[in-house]
Amino acid sequence: MSATASMPTAPSMPSTLATTSTANVPKPLSSPSPQWSRSAMLRKCAHAFCMALRSSEFNAHTFVSTFFVEEGATIIEHGPNWARKKLPFLGQTFEGREGCVQYFERLGHTLRMKLSQEAFPPDDELCVDPDTKVAGLELKGMVCVTGKGHFEHRGSGWSWNETFIYRLCGFDEDGRIARWEIWADPLSAWEAANISTNGENNGDQTEAVHD
Repeated sequence: MSATASMPTAPSMPSTLATTSTANVPKPLSSPSPQWSRSAMLRKCAHAFCMALRSSEFNAHTFVSTFFVEEGATIIEHGPNWARKKLPFLGQTFEGREGCVQYFERLGHTLRMKLSQEAFPPDDELCVDPDTKVAGLELKGMVCVTGKGHFEHRGSGWSWNETFIYRLCGFDEDGRIARWEIWADPLSAWEAANISTNGENNGDQTEAVHD
């Protein structure tokens, strides 16, 4: 992990939910053109989802209501359950729109996230399967996205670069998703959470497992 004690201020996911205007935030296509294939719709909507995460006007409530289905939405960031004590957004399923907002609250209180213009590939490079049906979902469709970002732990100030994978599953007719899964770099986040301001590691996996 490449870590630094401090980093310049940059647009990031706020620690508390913003209430600013989201007029410039990309949105899914509410009325897709009938000549579009379902693959094209999923591709465009998934790309809009990723671009909205980069917005300096990010608002969790607006984001969730825009991009997630009204009933049964879920977010899962995969990671070890023992890390949840210091990384409370990991290793659990956040259910419903309010639960999805809670994911962003927990993530934002713990980490700062900076996504550059190069964070996500163009829409024509996304991996799309319009007919896949993931276990536990009635809606079909899946888009996989590989991204990259810069993260900082709010408590320790240590930061790192990481590559992550998003899997967006279960698209309705308007391009809203039922499930967002994230595979990121929980080890780097865990190490950053256990570094004190003087650079010492204040915890390990064994302590977390037995707490």
